[in-house]
Amino acid sequence: MLNREFSKVKTGYGDITIKKSYYKGKLVEYKLEYEECKTIAKEKNISIDKIYKAVYGVKLESDGETIPADS
Repeated sequence: MLNREFSKVKTGYGDITIKKSYYKGKLVEYKLEYEECKTIAKEKNISIDKIYKAVYGVKLESDGETIPADS
């Protein structure tokens, strides 16, 4: 069973919520909150893809982990 938690990541487009999944204490997957990204994209008149790309490699403010680039 995967343990899950929510974190915020700071980007040039604003704070984005991500759901992190852990297996045996190791980060194995993360997903951005789609509706949040959709709202920001609409407000900024940019593609959702730009928001997703802005998140890669950003340090998570809650625990300093780096999101795996291959997720």
